Amino acid sequence: MPYWNHGFGWGWFGLLMVIGTMVLFWCGLGTIVFVLARRSGRVGAGPTRDADKILDERFAHGEIDDEELERCRDVLHNRH
Repeated sequence: MPYWNHGFGWGWFGLLMVIGTMVLFWCGLGTIVFVLARRSGRVGAGPTRDADKILDERFAHGEIDDEELERCRDVLHNRH
């Protein structure tokens, strides 16, 4: 009569180790894919505009004057 377990005796501990290893593997792979996709700007990156560009647009539309533009840029770039 053949023995299917070959006498290794891992039992439930072996099963838990296999499941734990697979969970770690897939979570790690998913994290790597997410980080690489985020760095490429495809995930989590909505439409962003540079703050200087926004200030220039507001100035061009007449929403702020030149003094306000310079004051905002000084605050933005920490030039006091």
